[in-house]
Amino acid sequence: MRATALRPTPGPLAALLICAACAGAPPVPEAPEPLAAPAPGEARPAYASADAGWKKPSELLPGCVSRAVVPPPGLQRIPEVTVKFAVAPDGTIDRFEDITAPPTSEPIAAAVRRAVWRCEYVPGRDPDGKLAYTWLILTVRSPPAR
Repeated sequence: MRATALRPTPGPLAALLICAACAGAPPVPEAPEPLAAPAPGEARPAYASADAGWKKPSELLPGCVSRAVVPPPGLQRIPEVTVKFAVAPDGTIDRFEDITAPPTSEPIAAAVRRAVWRCEYVPGRDPDGKLAYTWLILTVRSPPAR
């Protein structure tokens, strides 16, 4: 009889961390900067209106951004922040904007920006069902304290 070595199976949290780390995604910049406005003639994201037949883009794992936010030093939680960014047909993102009124402080905006870049997205679809370059408006909330 041949002996086989047993390896511990990672728990769900470890599996998520392993998955995120080895998914082949490029490294996340420390604090990605918002991208400039599009150049004349460059493609512009559309607003996906459900009543016009569009399917809105979404987080691949719902709530990913809220769970991924790491509050800046000195804060245990962040205030509710609303952001807007474009999701391309390949699921990449750009054109990040903080649309919270009044605007949030830069440390909080940078923390949310990093969280947005850590997550994956499902692109929107136009009324014909084709993948489309669309805006995603997302309200980010800190998870409840434990």
